[in-house]
Amino acid sequence: MGFYTIFMSIVTVFSDKLWCQCSAVQRFALRLAHCSPLAAHPGVFRTYTKAKQLFSFPNMLSRTKQFVQEYQECQIRKGCTTKNEPLASAPEVSHPLERVSADLIQLPRSTRRNLYVLVIVDHLSRFVELISLPDKKAHTIAEAFIDSYFTIYGILLELQTDGGGEFNNKLMSAVFKELLIQFRITVPYNPQANGVVERTNRVIKSALSAICAHHIRTWDDYLPQVRFALNTSIHRTVIDQPLYLFTGHHVDIPVGLSKRPIDDDDSPRSMLRENLEEAWKAAQEASQVAPPNMDKRL
Repeated sequence: MGFYTIFMSIVTVFSDKLWCQCSAVQRFALRLAHCSPLAAHPGVFRTYTKAKQLFSFPNMLSRTKQFVQEYQECQIRKGCTTKNEPLASAPEVSHPLERVSADLIQLPRSTRRNLYVLVIVDHLSRFVELISLPDKKAHTIAEAFIDSYFTIYGILLELQTDGGGEFNNKLMSAVFKELLIQFRITVPYNPQANGVVERTNRVIKSALSAICAHHIRTWDDYLPQVRFALNTSIHRTVIDQPLYLFTGHHVDIPVGLSKRPIDDDDSPRSMLRENLEEAWKAAQEASQVAPPNMDKRL
């Protein structure tokens, strides 16, 4: 008898979720949500929202917190956290690509000769793009933005970075001027000033450390699954999948993703969700009333 058969024999289907009756099965469910290849070892909140899509058991949130806190590899990697005084918040954005932050992460030289990760985060949706780079020369950064971001997602309105020479140079200034992108440099020596991308950097490093701890030189092979995990998990700030808020498309996999936002309000993100749903409904109605020979006319 296979392990999956044994597992299914000791759980009960309850309201489209699997009711876990014993602590061993509960721990296995949490392990699926936390340690699977597409989960990337998230924190308590993301592990909880991933697990509760398919599983249910008493005191689920507290057990999730205990599981994550006791997971040895994550504790060794993350260590202790400290709280800093918040800076004044930037003006709120209302559309994707209205404000985007970018930064570089340096990692060990990979077998593919890559040394950096260009991290690009959309402020409204928290959608993340990760691009591996062999160096941080101006032309390398410019090509990465053009080939792997602007030509795929569109031209953004405002880019926010630190004052590093890889971003603040004549070539990048020329690109921004040509594309009418407003370039802003954050406060020097204060990572909180670019907090959106700095927090994402910590999550990326933590996920890569957990996934490829024993073969760190292949970290660039795992960037796509880390990006997928970040963009399809419920984000604590936006209370939805970043991928959905950025593209209007929800992604659901067997273990791991909530299908809808946990909460709602009158924020621009909520309005974006409503507009997307209205657009989908209008498109569906239009397709139903369209003449059957419309394609032939076109």
